[in-house]
Amino acid sequence: MFEKFLPLVGASLLAITYGFFQGLLPPDAAYASMMGASAGVAAILVGFLAATKAVMLAMSPSQIYQSLREAGLTKTLFSYIKVGVFFSIIFAVYSVFLMFFDSSNLQSFDVYNHTIAHPLMIVWVWLSVFSILSFLRVSNLIFKMLNVADALT
Repeated sequence: MFEKFLPLVGASLLAITYGFFQGLLPPDAAYASMMGASAGVAAILVGFLAATKAVMLAMSPSQIYQSLREAGLTKTLFSYIKVGVFFSIIFAVYSVFLMFFDSSNLQSFDVYNHTIAHPLMIVWVWLSVFSILSFLRVSNLIFKMLNVADALT
């Protein structure tokens, strides 16, 4: 149950913390490079998640896969992969989008007498943490499935 909400809770807590404490921005000279690197990391996460799904589908005729499917683990895994791929692609696109902003002029706004600095970066923090935690959630479930497969053989 904990793994189901880990990406959402973890990303939300870190993004809120970043926003509340008016998190730092990278230096102007490194801002575009950091956004480009973030898009690259997101693309790698998409690649790993897609490869995981492809490997699982290639195993579908096997008895172990059928046992895992009957236990309901494959449905959960494919759901987590879908969410991970979706948000990693959004993270990549958003990182490229942010490359077009001047990091020294990111806007802020006031909410209930509290200044929210760098709202675009708060979304970036949320997407980055959510994408990474989604990837880790899939990895964790894969290892659980391998343990179940070992027990079945």
